[in-house]
Amino acid sequence: MNEDKKVLITGASGGLGRACAVEAAKAGYYVICHYNGSKSKAEETLRLVEESGGKGELIQFNISDREDCKAKLDELTQNHGILWGIINNAGITRDNTFVGLEDDDWDKVIHTNLDSFYNVLKPLVLTMASRKNKRGGRIITMASVSGIIGNRGQTNYSASKGGIIAATKALAVELARRNIALVLENTKGLTKDKVELLSDNITISILGGLNPVKRKFAREHYQKRTYYTKREMLEILDVLEEIERLINPVWSNLEKAILGYIDAYFKTDNIITKR
Repeated sequence: MNEDKKVLITGASGGLGRACAVEAAKAGYYVICHYNGSKSKAEETLRLVEESGGKGELIQFNISDREDCKAKLDELTQNHGILWGIINNAGITRDNTFVGLEDDDWDKVIHTNLDSFYNVLKPLVLTMASRKNKRGGRIITMASVSGIIGNRGQTNYSASKGGIIAATKALAVELARRNIALVLENTKGLTKDKVELLSDNITISILGGLNPVKRKFAREHYQKRTYYTKREMLEILDVLEEIERLINPVWSNLEKAILGYIDAYFKTDNIITKR
């Protein structure tokens, strides 16, 4: 357990946030599990963290309330010092056609998803980027393909995620010299043209962006990592396109067979030099 490396995960009371918390605990991080109104669910997350051999604690604040965020996060920094990482996961949807949206549907999604980028990161980045922080850090923001190409019935959500993607790219440039890397996570439906839109300063995760077969390939042939540079991701997608051209699979029905096929295929040097 490396308790010097402490990670805050917003929206850790369930779903993806809970999964992130458990995985962070398994990796040896001290996990600070955020919740707003679901304390019992957050307590269950903390129980799973501890069951995984990790340690952590709960923190409550409203990510759309700037003053609440600042007060709670300033206190967190006073108690724990500079954080190693932040997973800015919490978010909501209020899907409807644009003409069917109510004012509150727009405001809630923008305030919760996009404003929280500023509300949560601003108090913490001030210390993470300070000269006394010599070790750097990591910030993960949750993106969506809806923020790149849009999605029917998600004008509000697409606007919030598009803003997060742009803000992440800009902040990555600012913080790179401080050895603080920003990661765009959960970009479902990842394709080469979408990757090309990203900045070279962004690290890309494919945990939510590829099906299990493709994730298996990327992990096995890139030193079992789950985060990749833009160049590496384009290289991965080039290889995967070639595999699909050769065997033209229906992934959902043939995954077990294809896993074995890919294992055998990459024992040759036909496509890419292993790292």
